[in-house]
Amino acid sequence: MMTKKGLTATVVIMSIVIISVLSVGLLLQSANPVGDPRQITDILEREVEVPQQVERVAGIGIGALRTLVYLECSEMIVGRGATDLKLRYVLPYLLAEPSLTNLTEIESSDSVNMEVIISLAPDVIVASYYTAEDANRIQENTLIPVVVVRPGEGASEPLNYSDDRNDFYESLRIVGAIMGKENRAGNVISYVKSLAEDLKERTDEIPDNTKPTVYVGGLSRKGSFGLTMTQRAYPPFVLTKSKNVAGDIDSLSNTVEIDAEQLIDWDPDIIFVDEVNLPLVLEDITDPKFSNLSAIVSGEVYGLFPYPRYGLNHGVVFADAYYVGKTLNSTKFSDIDPEAKADEIFSFLVGEAVYDQMADAMGGFKKIQLDTVGELFWAPTIKP
Repeated sequence: MMTKKGLTATVVIMSIVIISVLSVGLLLQSANPVGDPRQITDILEREVEVPQQVERVAGIGIGALRTLVYLECSEMIVGRGATDLKLRYVLPYLLAEPSLTNLTEIESSDSVNMEVIISLAPDVIVASYYTAEDANRIQENTLIPVVVVRPGEGASEPLNYSDDRNDFYESLRIVGAIMGKENRAGNVISYVKSLAEDLKERTDEIPDNTKPTVYVGGLSRKGSFGLTMTQRAYPPFVLTKSKNVAGDIDSLSNTVEIDAEQLIDWDPDIIFVDEVNLPLVLEDITDPKFSNLSAIVSGEVYGLFPYPRYGLNHGVVFADAYYVGKTLNSTKFSDIDPEAKADEIFSFLVGEAVYDQMADAMGGFKKIQLDTVGELFWAPTIKP
């Protein structure tokens, strides 16, 4: 027969057991607050299990952080790459969210710091342009789900923004599903499509024989280049149906370095310049061999923001496109103020009107004023 003291001891022991079980349950619930994981199919068609609710995310690879900012996930991001810090003055999403550059570095230009990522304890890793092999390796070593996306790399063929299944839109949908931002993903896709459609409507019926010939120089390709680095399918030209003199180049690569003689032979009416490489372009423009180019003689040289910078900056593509459209056909774009349109685009995509900051760093949408010997009156002040 159990004594009163024994009964009391039993009750105490049972209470401790119950409390312990409940505590373990609460800990497990805290680690996975809303039940079993769910499956996500990434851009490589890998099936990845992710938590029902994601509160912390690491983005690695070109365009990963940009995509997360587009989806209004900035406060959930736990780390940044070395390139994000290096390009903080020219990337709209970092100008809009400068605090991201203060985050812990989790990726260098050639490797991922898995130990640091583990210490930051993200619920999921969004890996942009990683191979399945690398994604699986990171996932196995960190025990954190890795989802691969391809939101636009920049230097390849132009993205078809009218194609509902392009990699950019699919990546937005994938990340939106992971982060609980499905509605925002849909809104971004609809907005970008509306920009592409608006440009199409404005330029569709312009007769080809009335269009000036155009050229863009100073593009980057694994480094900085001058006037002769161009693209045969430059997205702002494609979106505005501009008459690109380099459009018929036979090359597997979209970004191509041409001979100076070829540019002289083409003799475009108007030249646009990627302002991030403006000093190098100036060296070429002031070279006597280019002095008789029609665009230089007539002063038809204009600055544009760099769109392929650590991946494809979709907002910059469209901001540049509206400026190109306004420059080439002011009648069709009579209602457009390119600077205001740029700020509208940036405000929607990254949450801030950052045109002025970009213009301060690079020059902005303006004609490059040349004197009679081709000297520049202004130069970009890109910060280190």
